[in-house]
Amino acid sequence: PKEVRARLERIPDADVLHLGLNPKFGRPEWMVLTVLPVPPVQVRPSITLESGERSEDDLTHKLVDVLRINQRLRENRDMGAPQLVVEDLWELLQYHVTTYFDNQTSGIPPARHRSGRPLKTLAQRLKGKDGRFRSNLSGKRVNFSARTVISPDPLLSINEVGVPAEIARGLTVPLEVTAHNQEIARELVKRGPTPPPTEDGRYRCGVNYLIREDGQRIKVMEKNSEACAELLSPGCVVERQLVDGDIVLFNRQPSLHRMSMMAHTVRILPHKTFRFNLCDCPPYNADFD
Repeated sequence: PKEVRARLERIPDADVLHLGLNPKFGRPEWMVLTVLPVPPVQVRPSITLESGERSEDDLTHKLVDVLRINQRLRENRDMGAPQLVVEDLWELLQYHVTTYFDNQTSGIPPARHRSGRPLKTLAQRLKGKDGRFRSNLSGKRVNFSARTVISPDPLLSINEVGVPAEIARGLTVPLEVTAHNQEIARELVKRGPTPPPTEDGRYRCGVNYLIREDGQRIKVMEKNSEACAELLSPGCVVERQLVDGDIVLFNRQPSLHRMSMMAHTVRILPHKTFRFNLCDCPPYNADFD
């Protein structure tokens, strides 16, 4: 590695540009590490087990291995140990550094825990279905979404989606209070989060949260709905529940093309499934099992 780095250092900046690199931000020799980056403890927290023992993170275990072997290598080199011993320790250090970055390198046995479980090191944290990208960035959980089974309803327009009342109570739309809609907003807040249905049994929308002008967020409940209604003033935001005519995004996985996610107007319906017109099945590639 030293010889490789020395050769890369001799490449002039003018030639580095032809390699597609900007010498101000990245030179070729930087790809050969001379120091090992150690992540902060927030990245590798230790946990306390029920028995009271402390259990360290897999990355910490690997860093301890690297430090220990590095110390032994330095001691043997300084004491003038045989070349064979020094080379063995050098190879062991290489092994620990390699498995610290990627514990699934082909041709190298994986580093294991005392229990026999392979250690989960840097590459394993990032790649794959349960890695940082696919699990926590591309596929993170979000607010203002709901998921359930779909059913056909030929009486709905192709622009509509039938939403169960139970789901409509959990999905909210921010309503900014102004002098013009203050009384309507106050009436909604007075209903609370679970208003009774109308005389003909139809769904009535309520309010889940009230956000005041100072940013204070108040959860509206049956017992405090009247008090919340009194606090209402222009500038507040009322998080009202879904009503007929609201526009929502409807998506079916796998999202293969842009018609896998389309906007529909809401129709609140009884029962517990999303309903939509049969003509909407082909773009979503949906069926009713």
